Formats: sequence, structure tokens, C-alpha cells
Amino acid sequence: MSGISRFLPKRAGISPDLPARAGVSGNLPTHAGAPGDRGERHRMCADAMCNEFQDLVNAEVAARRDRLGLRAAFAEGARTLGFTARRVRACWHHEVRAVTLLEWQAVRDLGARRLAQEERRLQREDALIRQRLEAIRQRQAALRDLL
Repeated sequence: MSGISRFLPKRAGISPDLPARAGVSGNLPTHAGAPGDRGERHRMCADAMCNEFQDLVNAEVAARRDRLGLRAAFAEGARTLGFTARRVRACWHHEVRAVTLLEWQAVRDLGARRLAQEERRLQREDALIRQRLEAIRQRQAALRDLL
């Protein structure tokens, strides 16, 4: 390991052996973002994943914010997701730099459960609306018969 890299946390998304892991030759371009730089493409994908992760966590907090207040929404969101309130707050302020696979799966699983609940709720609501509509049609038919 060289220089400061031994002091960097593993979760920071920074690795001293990125060229070896990414399949890039040892001669990296001197500027980031050069065309064909696989390390830069990897970083961009990781940034997009972090942003999506933070957006999903923020949606959970926002859903609770009006009812509980922001601080309690952080705490309840953290309990629901299995994170610390500090981690949820970092997502809220878009300060997260790396996401673990377990965190990503927890957020995706919660999102899938929420969508399934919403689908069931909408199906029940749809059934009620169809019943009301049918009742209105029957009343209209009965009124037409009377006239």
C-alpha cells in the first residue's frame, strides 16, 4: 500500500489497486474521465447507485416527516431499514459516498414491500370504485324504468 491509501476507510469507495481490479493497464491517464477509462465509468456507476440509494431512503423519511417531524422520521426510518439515524441523516443531506450491498438490498426490499402494499391498496380502492359505479348504473336504470 502506498502513502495515504492505508488510512482510507474501505467503505470510502477508494481503492489503491483499482487498475488491477478494473482490468485497466497500469498506465492510467493523467486526468480523470478520459475516454475509455474503466475506472471512471465504475465511479460514475457507483455515484448513480449512491444517488438512487439516497433518494430511496429520503422517500422513506419524507413519507414520515409530516406525521412525526424530521428528527423522529430519521429515527423511525433507521429502525425500519436497520440503519443508524446518523446514516439516514447522511442520506437526507446527500453525504453518502459508498453503499454496501446489504444496505442496498435492505432499501430495495423495503421499496418492493411498499410497492406491493400500495398495489394492494389501489386494487381494493379500484374494487370499491367499481362497486359504486355499478350501484349508480343500477339506480339510473331503475329511474329510467320509472319514467
